[in-house]
Amino acid sequence: PEILRYAQRVADRFELRSLIRFDTRVTSADWDEAGESWTVRTDRGDCIVASTCVMATGNLSVPNKPRLPGLERFGGPVYHTGQWPHE
Repeated sequence: PEILRYAQRVADRFELRSLIRFDTRVTSADWDEAGESWTVRTDRGDCIVASTCVMATGNLSVPNKPRLPGLERFGGPVYHTGQWPHE
């Protein structure tokens, strides 16, 4: 909830809400060296050309669990910031 509130505040402050595509997955992002632009395609059929593309891959939606040697043998609780227990 705290991260969501922060993201909402940033979106409002910089008037980004109209530029955000919700419930949409990026299927490809290709860099065009000659045109110095990104072509981004989505699962909804969108094709967006932009000079900048922020790759927030999984940052808020898919936890990135580090591969630590011996972690599978650890017997205690393991917490991840993206899957913090609500209780």
